[in-house]
Amino acid sequence: VRILVQGHVYRETCGRVRRLFMHRILERLGGVEVDSIDPRFRHQRMEPFLRDEARNLKLRLRVGEESIELEPTDGRGSVDQVVEIARDRAEKLFGSPGARRAASLALECPDSDEEFSSLSADSLWLGEEGVSVVSDIDDTIKHSEVHRRRELLRNTFTRPFAAVPGMPAIYRKWHEEGVAFHYVSKSPCQLYLGLREWFDREEFPPGSFHLRNITFEGQVARKLFLVPTRVKERHIERLLEWHTSRRFILVGDSGEMDAVLYARIFQRYPDRIVKILIRNVPGREMTESRSQEVFESIPEDRWAVFGQAEELLDLDVSSGNRDR
Repeated sequence: VRILVQGHVYRETCGRVRRLFMHRILERLGGVEVDSIDPRFRHQRMEPFLRDEARNLKLRLRVGEESIELEPTDGRGSVDQVVEIARDRAEKLFGSPGARRAASLALECPDSDEEFSSLSADSLWLGEEGVSVVSDIDDTIKHSEVHRRRELLRNTFTRPFAAVPGMPAIYRKWHEEGVAFHYVSKSPCQLYLGLREWFDREEFPPGSFHLRNITFEGQVARKLFLVPTRVKERHIERLLEWHTSRRFILVGDSGEMDAVLYARIFQRYPDRIVKILIRNVPGREMTESRSQEVFESIPEDRWAVFGQAEELLDLDVSSGNRDR
Protein backbone atom coordinates (compact mmCIF):
# COMPACT_ATOMS: atom_id res chain seq x y z
CA VAL A 1 0.00 0.00 0.00
CA ARG A 2 1.40 3.38 -0.98
CA ILE A 3 1.28 6.35 1.39
CA LEU A 4 1.76 9.89 0.16
CA VAL A 5 3.48 11.84 2.95
CA GLN A 6 3.10 15.62 2.64
CA GLY A 7 3.63 18.29 5.24
CA HIS A 8 5.56 21.25 6.56
CA VAL A 9 7.60 21.35 9.76
CA TYR A 10 8.26 24.51 11.76
CA ARG A 11 10.40 25.25 14.79
CA GLU A 12 9.02 26.71 18.00
CA THR A 13 11.24 29.77 17.73
CA CYS A 14 9.64 32.96 16.43
CA GLY A 15 11.73 35.59 14.69
CA ARG A 16 11.44 39.18 15.96
CA VAL A 17 11.55 40.63 12.43
CA ARG A 18 8.78 38.29 11.31
CA ARG A 19 6.66 39.26 14.29
CA LEU A 20 7.02 42.98 13.56
CA PHE A 21 6.29 42.42 9.88
CA MET A 22 3.19 40.33 10.61
CA HIS A 23 1.93 42.96 13.04
CA ARG A 24 2.38 45.61 10.36
CA ILE A 25 0.39 43.59 7.81
CA LEU A 26 -2.51 43.12 10.22
CA GLU A 27 -2.52 46.72 11.41
CA ARG A 28 -2.10 48.45 8.03
CA LEU A 29 -4.06 46.13 5.75
CA GLY A 30 -6.56 44.72 8.21
CA GLY A 31 -7.03 47.68 10.52
CA VAL A 32 -6.43 45.26 13.39
CA GLU A 33 -4.98 46.11 16.80
CA VAL A 34 -2.84 43.04 17.38
CA ASP A 35 -2.97 43.36 21.17
CA SER A 36 -6.76 43.14 21.01
CA ILE A 37 -6.74 39.74 19.25
CA ASP A 38 -7.93 36.83 21.36
CA PRO A 39 -4.76 35.15 22.73
CA ARG A 40 -6.03 31.78 21.47
CA PHE A 41 -6.20 33.12 17.91
CA ARG A 42 -2.77 34.77 18.20
CA HIS A 43 -1.22 31.48 19.30
CA GLN A 44 -3.03 29.21 16.88
CA ARG A 45 -3.30 31.34 13.74
CA MET A 46 -0.69 34.08 13.85
CA GLU A 47 2.32 32.48 15.52
CA PRO A 48 2.75 29.71 12.91
CA PHE A 49 3.58 32.46 10.40
CA LEU A 50 6.35 33.67 12.70
CA ARG A 51 8.14 30.36 13.17
CA ASP A 52 11.29 29.34 11.34
CA GLU A 53 11.07 26.49 8.84
CA ALA A 54 12.72 23.27 10.01
CA ARG A 55 15.10 22.80 7.09
CA ASN A 56 17.07 19.61 6.37
CA LEU A 57 15.32 17.77 9.19
CA LYS A 58 15.61 13.97 9.11
CA LEU A 59 12.29 12.22 9.66
CA ARG A 60 11.08 8.66 10.16
CA LEU A 61 7.48 7.56 9.69
CA ARG A 62 6.39 5.16 12.42
CA VAL A 63 3.86 2.56 11.23
CA GLY A 64 3.21 0.12 14.06
CA GLU A 65 6.54 -1.51 14.80
CA GLU A 66 8.04 -0.41 11.50
CA SER A 67 10.08 2.78 10.96
CA ILE A 68 10.42 4.16 7.45
CA GLU A 69 13.17 6.65 6.65
CA LEU A 70 11.97 9.77 4.88
CA GLU A 71 13.97 12.26 2.88
CA PRO A 72 15.05 15.33 4.91
CA THR A 73 12.80 18.38 4.76
CA ASP A 74 13.69 20.84 2.01
CA GLY A 75 14.62 24.51 2.23
CA ARG A 76 10.98 25.42 2.96
CA GLY A 77 10.62 22.85 5.75
CA SER A 78 8.50 20.65 3.50
CA VAL A 79 8.33 16.90 3.04
CA ASP A 80 6.69 15.32 -0.01
CA GLN A 81 7.36 11.63 -0.53
CA VAL A 82 5.70 8.33 -1.37
CA VAL A 83 6.40 5.30 0.86
CA GLU A 84 5.04 1.76 0.87
CA ILE A 85 3.80 -0.42 3.74
CA ALA A 86 2.54 -4.00 3.84
CA ARG A 87 -1.17 -4.42 3.20
CA ASP A 88 -1.82 -6.31 6.46
CA ARG A 89 -0.22 -3.47 8.41
CA ALA A 90 -2.43 -0.95 6.60
CA GLU A 91 -5.53 -2.99 7.44
CA LYS A 92 -4.62 -2.91 11.15
CA LEU A 93 -4.38 0.86 11.03
CA PHE A 94 -7.27 1.79 8.79
CA GLY A 95 -9.55 -1.23 8.52
CA SER A 96 -10.58 -2.30 5.05
CA PRO A 97 -9.68 -0.13 2.06
CA GLY A 98 -12.38 2.39 1.36
CA ALA A 99 -13.41 2.63 5.01
CA ARG A 100 -12.38 6.30 4.85
CA ARG A 101 -11.28 6.13 8.49
CA ALA A 102 -8.45 8.48 9.43
CA ALA A 103 -5.46 7.26 11.44
CA SER A 104 -2.64 9.19 13.06
CA LEU A 105 0.91 8.08 12.24
CA ALA A 106 3.85 9.16 14.39
CA LEU A 107 6.84 11.00 12.95
CA GLU A 108 10.23 10.60 14.61
CA CYS A 109 13.21 12.95 14.37
CA PRO A 110 16.24 10.77 15.21
CA ASP A 111 18.83 13.58 15.20
CA SER A 112 16.72 16.24 16.87
CA ASP A 113 15.97 17.32 20.43
CA GLU A 114 12.61 17.28 22.22
CA GLU A 115 11.32 20.17 20.10
CA PHE A 116 10.03 17.67 17.52
CA SER A 117 9.12 14.83 19.88
CA SER A 118 5.37 14.95 19.26
CA LEU A 119 5.04 15.19 15.48
CA SER A 120 2.28 13.18 13.85
CA ALA A 121 0.66 12.79 10.46
CA ASP A 122 -3.04 12.20 9.77
CA SER A 123 -3.59 9.61 7.07
CA LEU A 124 -6.54 8.19 5.14
CA TRP A 125 -6.76 4.96 3.13
CA LEU A 126 -9.03 5.17 0.11
CA GLY A 127 -10.29 2.35 -2.06
CA GLU A 128 -9.09 2.26 -5.64
CA GLU A 129 -12.59 3.04 -6.92
CA GLY A 130 -15.32 5.34 -5.70
CA VAL A 131 -16.24 9.01 -5.65
CA SER A 132 -14.12 11.77 -4.14
CA VAL A 133 -15.14 15.36 -3.47
CA VAL A 134 -12.46 17.96 -4.07
CA SER A 135 -13.62 20.93 -2.03
CA ASP A 136 -12.35 24.45 -1.76
CA ILE A 137 -12.46 25.93 1.76
CA ASP A 138 -12.66 29.74 1.76
CA ASP A 139 -16.18 30.97 0.88
CA THR A 140 -17.16 27.47 -0.23
CA ILE A 141 -17.57 25.91 3.22
CA LYS A 142 -15.98 28.60 5.44
CA HIS A 143 -17.06 32.25 5.56
CA SER A 144 -13.88 34.17 4.63
CA GLU A 145 -14.77 37.03 2.25
CA VAL A 146 -11.66 36.52 0.14
CA HIS A 147 -12.67 39.34 -2.22
CA ARG A 148 -12.55 41.90 0.64
CA ARG A 149 -8.96 42.12 1.87
CA ARG A 150 -9.65 43.75 5.23
CA GLU A 151 -12.49 41.38 6.08
CA LEU A 152 -10.42 38.40 4.96
CA LEU A 153 -7.65 39.32 7.42
CA ARG A 154 -10.11 39.87 10.23
CA ASN A 155 -12.00 36.63 9.55
CA THR A 156 -8.70 34.76 9.41
CA PHE A 157 -6.91 36.15 12.46
CA THR A 158 -9.37 37.87 14.80
CA ARG A 159 -12.76 36.15 14.57
CA PRO A 160 -14.04 32.63 15.21
CA PHE A 161 -14.18 30.66 11.97
CA ALA A 162 -17.74 30.37 10.68
CA ALA A 163 -19.19 27.70 8.40
CA VAL A 164 -21.27 28.49 5.35
CA PRO A 165 -24.77 27.55 6.57
CA GLY A 166 -25.75 23.99 5.78
CA MET A 167 -22.44 22.87 4.24
CA PRO A 168 -21.21 20.73 7.18
CA ALA A 169 -24.48 18.77 7.14
CA ILE A 170 -24.37 18.31 3.35
CA TYR A 171 -20.80 16.99 3.52
CA ARG A 172 -21.67 14.65 6.38
CA LYS A 173 -24.58 13.32 4.32
CA TRP A 174 -22.31 12.70 1.33
CA HIS A 175 -19.73 11.02 3.56
CA GLU A 176 -22.39 8.66 4.89
CA GLU A 177 -23.20 7.79 1.27
CA GLY A 178 -19.62 6.65 0.68
CA VAL A 179 -17.85 9.75 -0.62
CA ALA A 180 -14.24 10.61 0.32
CA PHE A 181 -13.03 14.20 0.76
CA HIS A 182 -9.97 16.18 -0.30
CA TYR A 183 -9.81 19.77 0.92
CA VAL A 184 -7.81 21.74 -1.64
CA SER A 185 -7.29 25.40 -0.89
CA LYS A 186 -5.00 28.34 -1.45
CA SER A 187 -5.10 28.93 2.33
CA PRO A 188 -1.61 28.91 3.90
CA CYS A 189 -0.56 25.67 5.55
CA GLN A 190 0.30 27.74 8.64
CA LEU A 191 -3.47 27.78 9.30
CA TYR A 192 -3.74 23.99 9.22
CA LEU A 193 -4.00 23.38 12.98
CA GLY A 194 -6.66 26.06 13.37
CA LEU A 195 -8.57 24.71 10.40
CA ARG A 196 -8.36 21.13 11.68
CA GLU A 197 -9.72 22.11 15.07
CA TRP A 198 -12.55 23.99 13.39
CA PHE A 199 -13.29 21.10 11.00
CA ASP A 200 -13.56 18.74 13.97
CA ARG A 201 -15.80 21.14 15.86
CA GLU A 202 -18.14 21.59 12.89
CA GLU A 203 -18.00 17.83 12.25
CA PHE A 204 -16.86 18.04 8.66
CA PRO A 205 -15.89 14.61 7.29
CA PRO A 206 -12.24 13.58 7.60
CA GLY A 207 -10.18 14.06 4.48
CA SER A 208 -6.81 15.00 3.08
CA PHE A 209 -5.70 18.65 3.22
CA HIS A 210 -3.80 20.27 0.38
CA LEU A 211 -2.74 23.80 1.30
CA ARG A 212 0.13 26.08 0.25
CA ASN A 213 3.31 26.97 2.06
CA ILE A 214 4.13 30.64 2.59
CA THR A 215 7.69 31.61 3.48
CA PHE A 216 8.96 35.01 4.56
CA GLU A 217 11.11 35.34 1.49
CA GLY A 218 10.02 38.04 -0.93
CA GLN A 219 6.71 39.87 -0.83
CA VAL A 220 4.84 38.18 1.99
CA ALA A 221 1.80 40.47 1.92
CA ARG A 222 1.43 39.82 -1.79
CA LYS A 223 1.64 36.07 -1.22
CA LEU A 224 -1.17 36.25 1.32
CA PHE A 225 -3.61 37.67 -1.21
CA LEU A 226 -2.42 37.02 -4.77
CA VAL A 227 -1.99 33.31 -5.34
CA PRO A 228 -1.65 31.79 -8.81
CA THR A 229 -4.52 29.41 -9.57
CA ARG A 230 -1.88 27.01 -10.84
CA VAL A 231 -0.97 26.13 -7.23
CA LYS A 232 -4.45 24.74 -6.64
CA GLU A 233 -4.56 23.17 -10.08
CA ARG A 234 -1.40 21.16 -9.38
CA HIS A 235 -2.92 19.74 -6.20
CA ILE A 236 -6.08 18.62 -8.02
CA GLU A 237 -4.17 17.14 -10.95
CA ARG A 238 -2.02 15.18 -8.55
CA LEU A 239 -5.11 13.73 -6.88
CA LEU A 240 -6.48 12.70 -10.28
CA GLU A 241 -3.17 11.09 -11.24
CA TRP A 242 -2.80 9.40 -7.85
CA HIS A 243 -6.33 7.94 -7.77
CA THR A 244 -6.67 6.86 -11.39
CA SER A 245 -9.87 4.80 -10.95
CA ARG A 246 -11.80 7.23 -8.78
CA ARG A 247 -14.35 9.78 -10.03
CA PHE A 248 -14.45 13.34 -8.72
CA ILE A 249 -16.94 16.05 -7.81
CA LEU A 250 -15.37 19.52 -7.74
CA VAL A 251 -16.91 22.04 -5.32
CA GLY A 252 -15.89 25.71 -5.28
CA ASP A 253 -17.29 29.23 -5.24
CA SER A 254 -17.80 32.28 -7.43
CA GLY A 255 -15.56 34.53 -5.34
CA GLU A 256 -12.38 33.60 -7.17
CA MET A 257 -11.52 31.53 -10.27
CA ASP A 258 -12.84 28.12 -9.22
CA ALA A 259 -15.33 27.85 -12.10
CA VAL A 260 -12.69 28.61 -14.74
CA LEU A 261 -10.19 26.25 -13.11
CA TYR A 262 -12.69 23.40 -12.78
CA ALA A 263 -13.87 23.83 -16.38
CA ARG A 264 -10.25 23.58 -17.52
CA ILE A 265 -9.71 20.41 -15.50
CA PHE A 266 -12.94 18.94 -16.89
CA GLN A 267 -11.62 19.39 -20.44
CA ARG A 268 -8.60 17.26 -19.56
CA TYR A 269 -10.46 14.62 -17.51
CA PRO A 270 -14.06 14.52 -18.87
CA ASP A 271 -14.59 10.89 -17.87
CA ARG A 272 -13.33 11.44 -14.33
CA ILE A 273 -15.21 14.61 -13.36
CA VAL A 274 -18.83 13.72 -12.71
CA LYS A 275 -19.96 17.11 -11.42
CA ILE A 276 -18.83 20.71 -10.91
CA LEU A 277 -20.64 22.68 -8.19
CA ILE A 278 -20.11 26.41 -7.72
CA ARG A 279 -21.50 28.29 -4.71
CA ASN A 280 -22.64 31.81 -5.49
CA VAL A 281 -20.90 34.16 -3.04
CA PRO A 282 -23.07 37.17 -2.09
CA GLY A 283 -21.70 40.22 -3.85
CA ARG A 284 -19.67 38.09 -6.25
CA GLU A 285 -22.46 36.10 -7.88
CA MET A 286 -21.87 34.22 -11.09
CA THR A 287 -24.48 35.42 -13.56
CA GLU A 288 -26.29 33.00 -15.84
CA SER A 289 -24.57 34.44 -18.89
CA ARG A 290 -21.17 34.11 -17.25
CA SER A 291 -21.81 30.51 -16.18
CA GLN A 292 -22.97 29.61 -19.68
CA GLU A 293 -19.80 31.15 -21.07
CA VAL A 294 -17.44 29.35 -18.66
CA PHE A 295 -19.17 25.96 -18.99
CA GLU A 296 -20.06 26.32 -22.67
CA SER A 297 -18.41 23.05 -23.73
CA ILE A 298 -19.55 21.04 -20.69
CA PRO A 299 -22.90 19.18 -20.67
CA GLU A 300 -25.46 21.01 -18.55
CA ASP A 301 -26.08 18.00 -16.32
CA ARG A 302 -22.40 18.01 -15.29
CA TRP A 303 -22.33 21.41 -13.58
CA ALA A 304 -24.50 23.58 -11.34
CA VAL A 305 -24.38 26.93 -9.59
CA PHE A 306 -26.09 27.03 -6.18
CA GLY A 307 -26.85 29.69 -3.60
CA GLN A 308 -27.91 27.65 -0.56
CA ALA A 309 -26.60 24.31 0.69
CA GLU A 310 -30.15 22.92 0.70
CA GLU A 311 -30.09 22.98 -3.10
CA LEU A 312 -27.62 20.07 -2.97
CA LEU A 313 -29.85 17.76 -0.94
CA ASP A 314 -31.06 15.85 -4.01
CA LEU A 315 -27.64 15.40 -5.56
CA ASP A 316 -26.84 11.72 -6.10
CA VAL A 317 -23.15 11.72 -5.22
CA SER A 318 -22.67 8.16 -6.40
CA SER A 319 -23.24 9.21 -10.02
CA GLY A 320 -23.26 13.00 -10.01
CA ASN A 321 -26.88 13.21 -11.12
CA ARG A 322 -29.02 15.90 -9.49
CA ASP A 323 -32.15 13.76 -9.21
CA ARG A 324 -32.26 10.34 -7.64
